[in-house]
Amino acid sequence: MKNTSITLLLTIAAIATACSSQKTQVATSPLTGKWQLTKTLADMGDGKAKWTFVDKDSVLITDLKNDGSIAGNAMPGTTKYTITDSAHLAVTIEHNAEPIDYRYKIEEDTLELNPPCREACGMRFVRIK
Repeated sequence: MKNTSITLLLTIAAIATACSSQKTQVATSPLTGKWQLTKTLADMGDGKAKWTFVDKDSVLITDLKNDGSIAGNAMPGTTKYTITDSAHLAVTIEHNAEPIDYRYKIEEDTLELNPPCREACGMRFVRIK
């Protein structure tokens, strides 16, 4: 009985130690990192939308983190993102019951995000190195 108790305690200790030493690894993606907003697109309904530079005195940053959280001041109210496929993100916004589907595209160090809009709209960011 004494040997069984000691064996049981050693087994539990080994399992607890093994579990606590494992680290959760989150896959990185090309989206991960800090991005500075440089241009916006908003169509007023006439079909003549053009990309407009953000005021150069404004520093609007979005930080897309490995754990899926969003930080920064460029997208107020956004809290997390999930990559749903090679062209779409599910973005969670405070006080929304469901995530919003954004289209995204990355070309070199430029990220374009397009939320759902009736007319053309979007944001272009440049990666901060």
